[in-house]
Amino acid sequence: MKQALMESTEGSKARAEAIRLINERYKEYLPNMLTEKMSNEEIAAALDYVNRKMEENIKVRIRAEEMQHIQQERFDTEKKVLEDLVKAYENTGDRTETEVGIATAAFGDLIQAYKKSGD
Repeated sequence: MKQALMESTEGSKARAEAIRLINERYKEYLPNMLTEKMSNEEIAAALDYVNRKMEENIKVRIRAEEMQHIQQERFDTEKKVLEDLVKAYENTGDRTETEVGIATAAFGDLIQAYKKSGD
């Protein structure tokens, strides 16, 4: 009998410690903190909720990273096209140095405006 009581007390302590750790580690995902009075089913449901929220958070982060990568690729491509246009403009016909400078500055302004639009 004494052995069963000791095991029960140790089990209660371990459960209390597990609940404390869950509350500490996952507090941003738990709408309500777990308590020792909760049933195992309630705790399991809360942990299931935490897992779903963490998965949603990971998916949002991955989508954001993918979007950033796509935007960077788009910017790099458009920048290259604009740079190629400047080179083509410089190499066509009888352009004065002033005309080339004005066109180059205009393309530079366009690139800067595009960079700012991505922020």
